[in-house]
Amino acid sequence: MNRKTPRDSVRNHGADCIQNFLEEVLRHAAAEGLQLLFGAIGGDVQGEGQGEAEHLHEALAVDAVASVVQVYREGLGGGQLDELLHIPDRAETNDKIFSFFHLALYKPFCFVYNEAGIFPFHYKYCIREFFISQLWALDDFDNFPIQKLAVLTKMNIAFYTLGCKTNQYETQAMERLLAQQGHRILPFEESCDCYVVNTCSVTAMADKKNRAIIRRCRREHPDAILGVCGCYSQHDAQQVRQLGADVVGGSGGRAQFLADLLEAARSRQYREHLDNALTRREFEVLPPGGLQERTRAMLKVQDGCTNFCTYCIIPYTRGPIRSAPLETAVAQARQLEQAGYREIVVTGIEIAGWGQDLPGKPPVWQLIAAICAAVPRLRIRLGSLEPRIITPEFVRALAPLDNLCPQFHLSMQSGCDTVLARMKRKYTTREYYDSLTRLRQAFPGCAITTDMIVGFPGETEEEFRQSLDFIRRCHFAEMHIFPYSRRPGTPAAQMPGQLGNAVKEARSHAAMAVAGEMSRDYRQSLLGTTQQLLVEGTEGGFSQGHAMNYVKIYLPGEFPRNEIQKVTVTGLHADGVTAERM
Repeated sequence: MNRKTPRDSVRNHGADCIQNFLEEVLRHAAAEGLQLLFGAIGGDVQGEGQGEAEHLHEALAVDAVASVVQVYREGLGGGQLDELLHIPDRAETNDKIFSFFHLALYKPFCFVYNEAGIFPFHYKYCIREFFISQLWALDDFDNFPIQKLAVLTKMNIAFYTLGCKTNQYETQAMERLLAQQGHRILPFEESCDCYVVNTCSVTAMADKKNRAIIRRCRREHPDAILGVCGCYSQHDAQQVRQLGADVVGGSGGRAQFLADLLEAARSRQYREHLDNALTRREFEVLPPGGLQERTRAMLKVQDGCTNFCTYCIIPYTRGPIRSAPLETAVAQARQLEQAGYREIVVTGIEIAGWGQDLPGKPPVWQLIAAICAAVPRLRIRLGSLEPRIITPEFVRALAPLDNLCPQFHLSMQSGCDTVLARMKRKYTTREYYDSLTRLRQAFPGCAITTDMIVGFPGETEEEFRQSLDFIRRCHFAEMHIFPYSRRPGTPAAQMPGQLGNAVKEARSHAAMAVAGEMSRDYRQSLLGTTQQLLVEGTEGGFSQGHAMNYVKIYLPGEFPRNEIQKVTVTGLHADGVTAERM
């Protein structure tokens, strides 16, 4: 990781760090009081000190922080910059620090604090001692002050997330943990000190996307810290190292990964922590919610999978089932309500497996019912479900819950029994249809969505025809269609009868055409019905959001975000429906 940094890049990074440092100390002094800076002197500063401060007040530009940054970007060069970057002997350091901070920090501080009304007239030696104490509190003093100030104060950090809702949840959790430490989370396109790519490895295509974004990030930001975590780095850490990552973590241990990220920013040394996912036994509790939108939040209640479907590598990258204790999930749901969210999406790698590792092996419907009861004013939406858990007991327990969203993503993958058997799915098409029927009887008008893989190894034209017939019979509200992606390391990758891309593409188009017809039919069935629209934003003259059945609604006019509007569906529009306010 010991890449050399060009002088201009170092200077600009130092300017950013100094700016962050100034902002942090200003904030800290305002919050903690003047004792931090003036505890050593006692009493007010008068006379000559007051006169000098008044003179500085008149002489300095209003934008004091910007002037410091300008000193760094343009005023430091040659040996002066080198001298400030490396001060090996503490005996020689205090005077150097004092000279530097008197020039670049002390004068702007006097002006800024006077302007804010929180700084009695200055005392420069106290300021010097404050800075020295803060800097020497660091364990190591190499490369002062460029890299150290970045760690002493907040950094700009950006995330790029690929894959499932669980990955999205874990990214939001990491953002919250960093923000709680004072770091700023910025969009991935902006210039930052650190970048994190949270990867997915569900298909070979996902791996290709991972590599592309890691390469792009390393190319565009050669001097930033690049951290990579998630299922791809868990599965193929060697490839991630070769792509130039500075920090490598897997699909677990998020707190350790963030600690490694910050340590790499301090030391500029490569960091890596990986475990054997198959040995995991404890659920990692992370903070719920996100940093920006206060409309819909994800609540992770489960991790891991033990299905070992022949096309999937996730059990190897996520490990066995681990469940959040019921009381933990309920407490986090209440936290989200207090934070102002209006909807919670209960998510996990396979939430149908929740409870299998807990004492007594409680069924997942008990968790869902407890969350709904804990936050009755919030909409509760479920992530992907396995058909086998849709039992009579499941629907009987959940049907009375008014805040449970009547939209169920019932995982299917194929509508042909012989293909399901080769996939090692744990149900038949008859069992699947029985589960679907139970949901529709218990939740009239509910939206049932699913996903489907086409072109699985050995899939014949007849098997594909059976799948199309089956999905027509099921009348799904929405479908996600995926052409089979050959995933190295899975049994399906070694199966005979691998189909060409042209065949998979043709079948994908055929299935999407049927899915499009069913989506239109379902939305057509909503005309004239009353729906509850949760407004998520405004665009093109419409307030947009989703109903409880997750159909997108376009309501003319501008209405407050994060509020629920009672509407009547009036027509079809784009990927959703239009409505009018009641």
